[in-house]
Amino acid sequence: MAQLKNLTLTQVKKETNEKYKPKKQVVFDNNTKVDVETVFRPSRKNKLKAELLRILTEALTTKQPFDAGLILGLETMLAIKYFTSLKTDAETFEQYMEMLHLLNDGDYTEKILDAFEIDELHMLFEELDAALGVFNQAIDKELEKWNSEHADTEKDTETA
Repeated sequence: MAQLKNLTLTQVKKETNEKYKPKKQVVFDNNTKVDVETVFRPSRKNKLKAELLRILTEALTTKQPFDAGLILGLETMLAIKYFTSLKTDAETFEQYMEMLHLLNDGDYTEKILDAFEIDELHMLFEELDAALGVFNQAIDKELEKWNSEHADTEKDTETA
C-alpha cells in the first residue's frame, strides 16, 4: 500500500488550475480574439450571482425599469465578463446594458455565446434562475411587511 501524502493548498491550487485551464478561442474578422472558458469555476459563478443580485437591488432602489428580457441580457453580459478574456469595467445596470448593445450591434454576442460549452452555460443559467427565485421571495416578504405596516397606518388614519 502506498504511503499517503498530506493534502496541501499548493497541490489543490495546481489541480484546480489544471481543471479550469481549458479554453476556446473566438477569432473575429477584425483580427481580435476572446478566450472563452470551457469549465466555469464555482467561485466565479458565486461572484457572478452576487453581482447580479447587487445590480438588480440597485436597479430596484433607483426605480430602474427592467423586465425578463433585460435580466437575461444582464445575465449574458455577466457570463461574458466572468468567463471570457473580454475586459470591461461595467458595474452598473446601465453600463451592462451599454455593453449588451455594443456587443449585439457589433455582432459579437452570438459568436461568444456559441463558444461556451452548452452544458456549462445551461447549468449557470439554472443557478442564476434559482438565485433570482430566492431574490423574488425576499422581495415578496419585504412587500408583505411593508403592506402590513402601512395597512396599520391607514387604519389609524381612518379612525382619527
